[in-house]
Amino acid sequence: MPRRLLFFLLFSFIKVYAAFEVQALNPSFIARGGIISIHSGSLNPAATLENQGIKFRVDYSNLFGIKGLRCCDFSIGWGSESKRGASFHVNSLGSQIYQENTYGIGYCQSIRNVIALGVIVKYYDLEIAGYDSTGAIGLTFGSKFYLNDFLRMSLLFQNVNAPKICNKSDALPESFTFGIQWIPDSRVEIDVEIFKDTIFPFSTRVGAKVAVFQGLFGLLGVQLNPDRYSGGISFVWNGFQFDAAILHHVVLPYTFYFGCSYNI
Repeated sequence: MPRRLLFFLLFSFIKVYAAFEVQALNPSFIARGGIISIHSGSLNPAATLENQGIKFRVDYSNLFGIKGLRCCDFSIGWGSESKRGASFHVNSLGSQIYQENTYGIGYCQSIRNVIALGVIVKYYDLEIAGYDSTGAIGLTFGSKFYLNDFLRMSLLFQNVNAPKICNKSDALPESFTFGIQWIPDSRVEIDVEIFKDTIFPFSTRVGAKVAVFQGLFGLLGVQLNPDRYSGGISFVWNGFQFDAAILHHVVLPYTFYFGCSYNI
């Protein structure tokens, strides 16, 4: 597809709707259909407790292979035996001409090992060459329900305070996500999410994680409305985790995602 047409599609989209549309960058989530509310390190602060100790993570992608759409993410998550956890993350997308930066700090707590609740405060910073930078604060709430050893549910409400950016004239994305995590076997996990943005229609996401052998996992996923197909691998060794994913978009070129983490 011609490069000029790609830029037209992307930037006309940003012009009509608010920016900060990129939800996930972690390859292990992208490969499973772009799920965002189920696992530790996702956008759901309540899931942070599933990671014991301190976890450092870095993810990178060059969206659709366009130089001006390079995206990176750095995060730190901490979970303790006292059933409390905290997280911090920084995300950056764009170039010197147009750049989106997001800074977030979160807190979560478990109640009787059945329900985990969490909150994230985010600061969205937008910088466009030739203009003054602008920002907004968003508030996100999340929860996770541990029904039994095999079935879990998640709820995520993003930007519930309806933040606006660009002199409070452009609303940032507000959304609701409902997720189900099913672990029928120690080697298999199936995730299903229903995502609803206040502007766009419902979107369904389905993903699977299968253990190939010890430490190596295969990942597959699909997202409907818009239709996207994805896959990847995850390798875990001595506290390190390495992930890679590929996302197929029905209109735009493929996007590759890479990430790694270390758990102390």
